[in-house]
Amino acid sequence: MATKKTHKAKASRGLFRTFTDTVFTAFSAVSVVLLWLCAASAYVSPDTMLVMSALGLAFPIVLAGTVAVFLLSLLFAPRVCWITLVGMLLCFGSIRSYCPLNVLRDAHTPSDHAFRVMTYNGCGIKDAADTVKLDEFLHYLDDQHADIICFQEGAYRLRYHSSWPAFFSAAYPYSMSVDSTTCLQIWSRHEILRSETICKDGANAAVAFWLRHPAGKGELLVVNTHLKTNYLSVSDRERYKQLVRESSRLESSFDNTFHQSKSILGKVARAAVIRAKMSDEIADFVGSQPDSLPIIVCGDFNDTPISYACQRLKRKGLNDAFRMVGNGPGWSFNRDAIAVRIDHQFFTDHLQPLQAHIDRSATWSDHYPLLVTYEWK
Repeated sequence: MATKKTHKAKASRGLFRTFTDTVFTAFSAVSVVLLWLCAASAYVSPDTMLVMSALGLAFPIVLAGTVAVFLLSLLFAPRVCWITLVGMLLCFGSIRSYCPLNVLRDAHTPSDHAFRVMTYNGCGIKDAADTVKLDEFLHYLDDQHADIICFQEGAYRLRYHSSWPAFFSAAYPYSMSVDSTTCLQIWSRHEILRSETICKDGANAAVAFWLRHPAGKGELLVVNTHLKTNYLSVSDRERYKQLVRESSRLESSFDNTFHQSKSILGKVARAAVIRAKMSDEIADFVGSQPDSLPIIVCGDFNDTPISYACQRLKRKGLNDAFRMVGNGPGWSFNRDAIAVRIDHQFFTDHLQPLQAHIDRSATWSDHYPLLVTYEWK
């Protein structure tokens, strides 16, 4: 009798184990396939397949889900946990692009020829006109000790200010603003030799600036970029914030959530198509430059590291500075329940990044500045 009960208990445990293994195998396979699709979306132009732009945006959500499935399978179905583990390992490059960890990287002391580049979308310096004096903002910029500042969405008063404080004029004797753009500006300690607009859509643009080489060796090309802004209005962003809140409380109806989400995703997708075309033009421009010319492409890409726009530059041989020396997700934009890294710096192999830092103490904008220190190879 005891033997029959033992056999029944073993059979029950065997059926339960088979059931849990089957369930977790299915969940693991689905999560891994979705993760790979999200990563692969960066290699497909939204102009070719519109849905891929949405998949790229979903990468962190799918990655979090895959990690959760791995941990749960480790507890309840350890025999199949290898599926998600292998899936994430094969996707390691994309994971590192989105959330790099370089804490064990050897630190290097910058030489006398090292230089620092800041890219900053100022969003019109939303608080400067009312509560922050212009001098305070310019002192902040000066305190960052950047040799080159690439600015997007500069305020009108910053663009045409006729009486710069003496300390800032002395620190940045060279500057240039580009008309009919979102106030694209560059301030430099090194002479600006010439400029050229690479591409433009409305007020969004990418502009190339040739600077005198900081180390006195020829020229340095810096591309200040502001790719197409998503078509989300203030009311759209407010609706998105409400969707995030309501979905967590399960208070909104399915139909309402679906239609609002579809409207928001449609606007994002249309903007992604334009960004793809602009990034193609930037990549072609970079590819047309002499191999001996050091190049930095920086600015507000309005796209995450897992995007066609970023991948397009990487395929031209440019490197992501934050991926190489930064740490963590590096959110450079944080407003209306949206926290992402959409401000980037890419560079050619003439340079070696030493430090990459996003300064979240700067509160003049809905973006945070990205600062990268480079060394000449």
